[in-house]
Amino acid sequence: MPHTTDDLKQYGSTAEPTTQLLPDEEVALEAQLVRVREEKRLALLEPGPTWSQWFFFRAAKWYVIVAFLIALSWELGYLFPPSNSPADEVLPVVAATVYAEFLLYRCLWYRPTSGGPSRSTRDKPFRRSLIRPVRYGRWTPEGADVRAGRPVVVPAQGPDPREFL
Repeated sequence: MPHTTDDLKQYGSTAEPTTQLLPDEEVALEAQLVRVREEKRLALLEPGPTWSQWFFFRAAKWYVIVAFLIALSWELGYLFPPSNSPADEVLPVVAATVYAEFLLYRCLWYRPTSGGPSRSTRDKPFRRSLIRPVRYGRWTPEGADVRAGRPVVVPAQGPDPREFL
């Protein structure tokens, strides 16, 4: 059922504006409309990451951290009443949980800080270790490039500073 002007008056509003726009307000409003239309046009040209890319590359970090804090507080709760479990049983479990969280973060979101491999110098080959299980995290731009077969160091990024003295 469409609303009539009587319905609008019932809610304290009217269908037509109570004041008219001044010429300078009208110019400002038109400029704002032009700006909004341009933003919409640019947003349609470059929509950005998909929902899954946004979730895995950015938002999932927070969910993993919250899940880790919940598990950690649950494990630490065994040290206090009513269970009063001995510390020598609980602390190894807590240490294993902290290490598992560290490994999970490294496997999913690790990005080396020293930059990518040099194009001119031969870096040592990657070796897995207990602290560094993967070269690049699964949900990082570098990891996506490696899985797609693209080089991690893109030549369009410019020269490698390590190539110069």
